[in-house]
Amino acid sequence: MNPSNQATDGNNTVIHDYVYSGESEHWKAKFKFSGKGVFFERGNGKIGYESESEEVFQMEYKGELIEIQGKTLSYNYKTTAGGGSGNIDEMSQKIVGNSSGAGNGAMMREDEKVEVTVEWDGKKETFFLQTEKRN
Repeated sequence: MNPSNQATDGNNTVIHDYVYSGESEHWKAKFKFSGKGVFFERGNGKIGYESESEEVFQMEYKGELIEIQGKTLSYNYKTTAGGGSGNIDEMSQKIVGNSSGAGNGAMMREDEKVEVTVEWDGKKETFFLQTEKRN
């Protein structure tokens, strides 16, 4: 049985498409994971597997830009499939983030949590992103 956002296409392909979100006192974030895993038969009769995935992370300051403008910021996020980080010397906007793609990497689970840590202006907050429920 496949969750509503994990599907097979009939060709032994498993599609993973998850959006995680959450917030802390000063920040809110979204993380999107899209992946595809393909099972295939090798010439020797054994089963092979190949995968590809893409991740997009975006975080937004909930207050006014003037409160963080010119400040130094660092953030990181961790998943079971990896993670990412960023450093900004002088904040000039309320939204930060990054994206990446990989081949033959690990797939995320729908029910996992993404841990986010952000540090700025002598402050530090850690919070978790959880899967958004789809209608």
